[in-house]
Amino acid sequence: MDRKRLRWLISLVAIFGVFCTFSPALADIVLPVINEANADNTNSLLYISGQNFGTNHYSVLLGNTTLTIKSWSAYQIVANLPTNITPGSYLLTVYTGKVLPFAVMAVTIGAQGPQGLPGPNGDKGDQGFQGAKG
Repeated sequence: MDRKRLRWLISLVAIFGVFCTFSPALADIVLPVINEANADNTNSLLYISGQNFGTNHYSVLLGNTTLTIKSWSAYQIVANLPTNITPGSYLLTVYTGKVLPFAVMAVTIGAQGPQGLPGPNGDKGDQGFQGAKG
């Protein structure tokens, strides 16, 4: 995931929020929201669920790659994943084409990395109660 880009987008959203506060015309714009994104690696598809995507499709970026849109509705977008995508974390950006509205989410595609080292043993617990006689 590109942290500079994420910081830039978060800053842009904050600035956009300030403008919406002071501008009645901008306050009427409904921002899109991504609720979840699920990758289907078998079929190379990315399912994006959310709200306010609109009915006209514009663009979806995964990292720096523009995805090909398979279907688009106000609540779900289905996009083709690149065939050579490397497993990892990516910044998902959905642009709806209305002035500045877009939605962002960090997504993980494929394996999430190796198992970490085991942690230290915890403190010994209190002795338990004696069981019933048999």
